[in-house]
Amino acid sequence: MRASIIALMLMFGSQAGAECGNLCDEEWWSTAAEAELQDVLDGGADVMARGGLGDTPLHDAVECFRGLLICDVGRVQVLLHAGADAKAKNKEGKTPWDYAQNNERLKGTKNYWALNDAQYN
Repeated sequence: MRASIIALMLMFGSQAGAECGNLCDEEWWSTAAEAELQDVLDGGADVMARGGLGDTPLHDAVECFRGLLICDVGRVQVLLHAGADAKAKNKEGKTPWDYAQNNERLKGTKNYWALNDAQYN
């Protein structure tokens, strides 16, 4: 019985990792262009995949991995069009909009306002 439970846990864990793929890879995010993100999403990646802190790809796109990486704000629009939930909360209870407030590259852009609209609609 215990072996069956462990096997199921490993199977579901590997499936979750497969769905997340590049979307949970900090190094990939540091260089990925909008077209690459679109290709990953078109390939079946889960737009609502969760990383270790419960962040979705949209959290990562607006937060730019806590300011450590170059931020391409165009990825926000790609994720919103793919169905990313702007209201999703991570383990800290924060939404992508919460992080967008501290992103000076994003503020005032059309993607900032698209995120705002998605947050409140």
